[in-house]
Amino acid sequence: MNRFDVIFSVFLLFACPSVACSYPDPPSFSQALRSAETVAVVRVESASLKEDRLADGGHIEWIETSVRVVETVHGPSAKIRTLTHEPSSCGGIRLDPGAYVVVALRVNDESVALEPDARRVLDVSDEYREDDPNATANAGVVSIVRAAASGGALPVGFPPAYMVQRTSKLPPPPSPDDYRSE
Repeated sequence: MNRFDVIFSVFLLFACPSVACSYPDPPSFSQALRSAETVAVVRVESASLKEDRLADGGHIEWIETSVRVVETVHGPSAKIRTLTHEPSSCGGIRLDPGAYVVVALRVNDESVALEPDARRVLDVSDEYREDDPNATANAGVVSIVRAAASGGALPVGFPPAYMVQRTSKLPPPPSPDDYRSE
């Protein structure tokens, strides 16, 4: 590496703003189940970005997700209708319309605000079939959650990383228009 490369590298190191992300560690899925008043499977019906303007000219954004309770897995009948969560890449949560999600609710309200990187939600879309209880039973995910919410232990490594990653905030896929030639 020549002297110019070293100087340029040092310049980049100090010139580029660092992007840091911090928030309190959320409870694990297991901890969320143990502390939940109600555990339910919900279907994500819609999601929309909301915004409030602040007096200083800034703004606050959040995602408001409408859900429909499909099944209460544990506790009193779930009242949840809306989940709110952050849209950021720092602790944001991805809840796509049409997805089936297990949600462990500390409070059984109609609207619940999720903490950053909420591990109390688990996308079970590939394992849950609202119109086919046998397929859902064969997948076993809901019965594992039901047993754990009732005081049983979750299997080691549950939920698997691929299930957790489904609700990780990722950029949206490219639009088909991105691939069209002019």
